[in-house]
Amino acid sequence: MSLKIDRVQLEIVIQQDSARQKMIELEEQMRSANKTLNSLKKKFGENSAEYKAQKEVVKALQTEYDKLFEKIGIGSLSVKELQNRQKELNAILRNLPGDSPLYTQYKAQLDAVNQRMKELKGTADSTKFSLSKLTDGFNKYAAIGASVIASLTGITLTARKCVDEFAQMQEAESQVRKYTGMTSEQVSGLNAEFKKMDTRTARERLNELAGDAGRLGITAKNDVLEFVEAANMIDVALGEDLGQDAIKNIGKLADMFGDSERSMKENMLAIGSAVNEVAQNSSAAEPYLVEFSARMGGVAKQAKLSITDVMGFASALDQNMLRSEMASTALQGLILKLYQEPAKYAKIAQMDVKQFTTLMETDANEAVLQFLASLGKLGGMDKMAPVLKEMKLSGAEAAGVISALASNIEKVRKEQETANQAFIDGTSITNEYNVQNTTVQAELDKAKKHFKEIRIELGERLLPVMKYMVSTGSLTVKGLVKIVSIFSEYKNAIIFATTSIAGYTIAVNASVIADKAKVLWTGKIVAGLKTLYSVAKAHPWGLLLTIGASLIGLLIDTNKQLSESERLERNLQDIRRRSVSIVNQEAASVKDFLNIARDEKRSKEEREAAIKRLNELSPEYLGSLTLEKINTEQATAAVNAYIDSLLILEEIKQTQQKVSELNDQKMIY
Repeated sequence: MSLKIDRVQLEIVIQQDSARQKMIELEEQMRSANKTLNSLKKKFGENSAEYKAQKEVVKALQTEYDKLFEKIGIGSLSVKELQNRQKELNAILRNLPGDSPLYTQYKAQLDAVNQRMKELKGTADSTKFSLSKLTDGFNKYAAIGASVIASLTGITLTARKCVDEFAQMQEAESQVRKYTGMTSEQVSGLNAEFKKMDTRTARERLNELAGDAGRLGITAKNDVLEFVEAANMIDVALGEDLGQDAIKNIGKLADMFGDSERSMKENMLAIGSAVNEVAQNSSAAEPYLVEFSARMGGVAKQAKLSITDVMGFASALDQNMLRSEMASTALQGLILKLYQEPAKYAKIAQMDVKQFTTLMETDANEAVLQFLASLGKLGGMDKMAPVLKEMKLSGAEAAGVISALASNIEKVRKEQETANQAFIDGTSITNEYNVQNTTVQAELDKAKKHFKEIRIELGERLLPVMKYMVSTGSLTVKGLVKIVSIFSEYKNAIIFATTSIAGYTIAVNASVIADKAKVLWTGKIVAGLKTLYSVAKAHPWGLLLTIGASLIGLLIDTNKQLSESERLERNLQDIRRRSVSIVNQEAASVKDFLNIARDEKRSKEEREAAIKRLNELSPEYLGSLTLEKINTEQATAAVNAYIDSLLILEEIKQTQQKVSELNDQKMIY
């Protein structure tokens, strides 16, 4: 905006500048004169001729200054000059009697100065108040807008999560239909029964157990439900201890070694009780007992060994830290050789041939125990080695198994008795289930499960809405693409129209701006122009540099306004970058566990441990991962969905944090 100054105004500025320069000179002379006066007072006293003469000089300067002050006018002084005059008047009044005419004169001048300073301060406060009010309004409504956006985002994410959970439940139910051959209606009825069960186990896991029932050939709805009830009790009672496929193996063992007078559920609970009791009363581990029994199943069944007999051998071998694969293979080899040539091996063990042969036919378990006991009586390994060599069991692993059993016969018998009694009672697993299903954590799991059931039901109802939102969202994206193309094609016309409207608005408000400018004219602008004129007169090149700096400042201010959108984009990119950086750390850990679980070169225990860690990270997304599913696309999709959910939640968290930071900054300024 340009400023026009006519000739008369310019003359006023020059005259006032001359008077102001004189005022500055008088102020300097008065300071010097007062300094001299104080020095004379200390040196000669107030009654000396020198002091009185200097006092008259100070008085004359003060009188001249007062006249000049009245000539310039109080309205033309800057705030700093008013403050200086205020100090001078206060100093004068302190040295004058209250009833003096001069006191009244200077008091009036001080009141005028104070009134002028009050007016200037009021104008500044009014301007500050208006800007503050505008800023506060922006801060308030910006925060409200951000809160609304965050709330809508949270609602959308919640709806999406509910629909995703419903879809995951449908996927779990589809696996039941796949392995059992049941219809959708039957599976829905089965899940209705699952909802009635008082258990901490999630419904996805119950459907997974139902799928295991189908793999074992159990297809009728009631039979599947009975299997799931037993499997769930075993899973809860021994869930932290059992390995992968343990429930399915217990189901197989129940089918092979179960009591014909018991139901499938009762046999499974009996075997689970035997495992639980043996593990609780020894250092043997539950996974080892189940895995060893499963490996021995075929030979033990043919040899008419009971499941509790096998568990006795398993417990003794695990307590001697012998691997289940090696131990089961060695024991199977021993039993087969004793069946093939009982007389030969009876002689080798220095046992009665006829008695041993009969015992093998009637009680193979007792025959094996007596044979091992006889080997133990031979002495150390040096006595036993020739016998094992003749039996072709001289390998280091086989020798270690046979030697361990031969020296721990009493332990084997004790563990067999414990397992047999627990199998007969069949109550150990039920008692353990009642404990594990009523802990504080179990109650929390039940509450979470109930809340998840509500979300799944809500997801079922929101599914049509979400489908509509997806289709509508695609249309919205297409619409945005079209709008962008229109702006790109007609950008010049749009810019011209926008500029014209802005110009018209400025013209309409020009009179208002001019009126406000007049208020400032007689204050700071006129005073500033006087100084500017004198400086420009002496340094014309400096004036050009000043104008250039002003134009640069204007361009910088304009650039700041134009860069608001860039700043917003940078904030969004920063939020995205920080979120990705944080989530990548956890994603790397997840992928490490996934790679271990998929590495078939690793041991089964390592892979199962990695899968267990994945299950614990997110029961909702990764809880359904198993050793059988780990290499499927379903597992990859589950891991990706989990990482995506982490990224979305982290972006919301970073956005809220950014809004909070901006609000804090605005409160400071």
